[in-house]
Amino acid sequence: MHLHAWNSPPEYALTRDDFQYTPYLIEYPVEVMRRKISSLTDLLQDTFGQKMISHRAGRWAFNATYAELLREYGYLVDCSVTPEWTGASLKVIQMGTVEQTTLTSYEKPISCIRTI
Repeated sequence: MHLHAWNSPPEYALTRDDFQYTPYLIEYPVEVMRRKISSLTDLLQDTFGQKMISHRAGRWAFNATYAELLREYGYLVDCSVTPEWTGASLKVIQMGTVEQTTLTSYEKPISCIRTI
């Protein structure tokens, strides 16, 4: 599953123009995150007749709340990590903290796939 929050149902206006500002899923209230994950998960499972078990975060935005919601829906693997990737700005919230950081690269190699 790969979700971009501003254009995935159900609609929820987070900014005055979400299509211009393209907010990250982790910026939405938890209940809205849950509904968006549920909606896309159900659509994919109904369409393909397969349980969704892997995930890649839209624009790599990920945090502990997101991980818990994915577990709630039965996801087993996240592949949002982008080791040694440079040249793009990534918005992440470090697991276990509320500190937001904008990264322009990863300096340490890390696993591309993690179990959640």
